Amino acid sequence: MRNSIRNYFSVALAIVALLWTSPSSADEFDWNSIEVTLTEGQTRQFVTLYQALQDFDDRAAQARITCPRLCFAGSADTIVYGERWKNAVVRIAAPLIEQKAEIEALGWEARVLDGLDHTGAMQAGAVLPVILPWLISRLNS
Repeated sequence: MRNSIRNYFSVALAIVALLWTSPSSADEFDWNSIEVTLTEGQTRQFVTLYQALQDFDDRAAQARITCPRLCFAGSADTIVYGERWKNAVVRIAAPLIEQKAEIEALGWEARVLDGLDHTGAMQAGAVLPVILPWLISRLNS
């Protein structure tokens, strides 16, 4: 078991190294410019997923998660869509910030990346300083 965990982390660290050297840009992203083309089958898959998630008890599932857990988001991670997307607002940072103590009590390590929005918090330069030491600490424990 210990060797399989080490192999998993070795692969993960190799991926992290590749990401570290990949060029990236955190330029402002226009969420309203997204073009989405889905087949009828793909659309049905998403509908099925989101319908099933309506009754999913996330807190009850936490006790069954036994692996190391890390979650993070940029502190400015709120996506505001325009009329084309019915003015939907996706708040990712706020729940993490507001419920950070509860999330950590459930066994997660929660990090908030100061000043970053959704696309900024996905960039290698922001992600790798969080993930790399976390992965290495798990490999060595």
